[in-house]
Parts: sequence; C-alpha cells; structure tokens
Amino acid sequence: MNHMKSISIGLFFCMALISCRFWINQKYQWGRSKTFNNKAAYIQAVGQEKIIPIGQLLYVESTALPLFYQKVIKKSNAIVYLGTYLNDSFCLKKSAQLQENESCWGRIEKEIKEQISISNPPDSLWCRTESLATYPLRYAENDELFHPNAIGKWTIYLLYSYSLGSYYNRLYQSVFTLQKKYPSKLDVYVISLDPVNTNHTNK
Repeated sequence: MNHMKSISIGLFFCMALISCRFWINQKYQWGRSKTFNNKAAYIQAVGQEKIIPIGQLLYVESTALPLFYQKVIKKSNAIVYLGTYLNDSFCLKKSAQLQENESCWGRIEKEIKEQISISNPPDSLWCRTESLATYPLRYAENDELFHPNAIGKWTIYLLYSYSLGSYYNRLYQSVFTLQKKYPSKLDVYVISLDPVNTNHTNK
C-alpha cells in the first residue's frame, strides 16, 4: 500500500512539474525559435519588444561566438547576468546565493542593487576574469566595434537570446532603470548570443 502511495505521489509531482513548465513556456514564450534572414530583421524583432535599447545591444562576431561561450559564458555559469565590470577583465564577485541559482532574476536584481549601494568596493570584492577585449564585440545598430574600457564607470553586462522569450524582461527593465538613476556611475550593455547574419564590414 505504501509502495502504491509513493508511486502516486511521484506521478503527481511529475505531472505538476510538466504542467508548470508548460505554463512557463506559454506565458513567457520560453524556448521560442525564429530564423532571421539578416541583422535588420533581428533588430526589428528585438526593438518591437521595447525592452532593450538597440543602442545598448551588442553582438559577438560569429567567428568568435563559440570561444566566447566556452571561455566567458560557460566559465562564469552565466545565464542572463554576466557581471558588473570595472574594466574589461575585473568584475565584482558574485555572492554564494546567486551562484546557487544563476537563472533567478530576482536574485540577480537584488545582487545588482546591493552592489550599486557600495560606493568604493574594497579590492577583495573584485576578481579577474577572462578579458572581454579578446572577443570582437560590435554594436548591433551600426556594426562598430565596442570598446569595453569605460573610464570612471562600472559596466553591467547582461546576456540576451531570443529563445528566452519575455522571462527576463522585468530584470532588463530594472537594470536600465538603475542606469538612469546612476548615470555617472553605471553603464549597461546587453550582449546578444543569437547567431544572426550580420554581414558587417570591418570598421
């Protein structure tokens, strides 16, 4: 009898998990897919959502994208928040709580707000990372090279993929609101991980 009860409970939780995942997929369009013929079509799709300012949207050159994912994204376990950087290769250490769940936008939002409240972080809060200057980052709107060394400012780098749907929209909005509140201290850029056809010329 107990064995049958355990099986029933297990089936209930499995069905609840599947139902929850289906609800998330439907509400936030998680896992959506679309083929973009060119960068202009991609930018139009992102712009229509009115969440990410196109002027702050970056992309990694397609030849460097696999290495960027391997050396930067995978190494930091980042899902949507790459980090808060002092320059191209020093960023604030992530808390143990955030590292437990890098996908939780609520934890990310809380962490960023706590970081911003620190006026002069001690050296112990900074850590060396893979240099972002190693990878060609370009502005999506005009293909110009992006230079990550902002003098006197911190730079928050968020990640974006069309397949994530609208799940992180509130996080993007919150971080851009923080930038408006602290314009002299903070820059924000969103790095697209979508392999769109850019057809850029070297600049």
